[in-house]
Amino acid sequence: MKNQKVLPKKYFTDFGIDKSWLELLRPVLSSPEMYKLMSRIEATYKLKVVFPHRNNWFHAFRITKAKDIKVLILGESPYHTVINGKPVAHGLAFSYKKQGVLDAYEPKPLINILKEVENDIHDGMCFGECLETDLTKWAKQGVLLLNVALTVERGKAGSHTSYWLPIMKKIIQLISESNPSLIVMLWGENVKGAKALLSPHNHILECGYPTSDNWFENKHFSKANQILQENGKKEIDW
Repeated sequence: MKNQKVLPKKYFTDFGIDKSWLELLRPVLSSPEMYKLMSRIEATYKLKVVFPHRNNWFHAFRITKAKDIKVLILGESPYHTVINGKPVAHGLAFSYKKQGVLDAYEPKPLINILKEVENDIHDGMCFGECLETDLTKWAKQGVLLLNVALTVERGKAGSHTSYWLPIMKKIIQLISESNPSLIVMLWGENVKGAKALLSPHNHILECGYPTSDNWFENKHFSKANQILQENGKKEIDW
């Protein structure tokens, strides 16, 4: 329809989204649906406490470049809690950026993810080197840590998921189609529905959510590295 409002490119560049994403996701970012979604999120942000901080809403697309993506890890909704007066969420799925050396907080899903990395990659003995809760190191190597909702209201888990889901489905499809050899990790029933959106050429690794009984010994991290090696790509330093 004519005269439908869309967001200008500058709206997204102001978030620091890498230009490779702006081109790949242009059909979605420049759509009337995206305009309506962000208008709703912006309005909520003015009235309520929304996490992560506004400048980190698209943080995953700022750290990981579209041309570098090797692995897509889908999370559910950002952390909705506060530690020491600051939000736990910082724009990367499952990740937590600690606030100084005295900060001992560790989200339960993240603890189990790091334990699996330690057991799978480091034979259970990484001596703390693989236990960094800030997963930015992964993101910089081509691991897109993407929640299916990029915002949440404080204290209300999954409160924005229904807002984001229609847009995120299209984004996931575009990412999948643009990278046939993409490795996609689906953890838990709430994200397994994304399997229907993926290219048949993607490498899909599925298991329970990181807090479930069937999480451990999934060996997704070593399996991902094996796939990368077979495709002539550099392995991830998990």
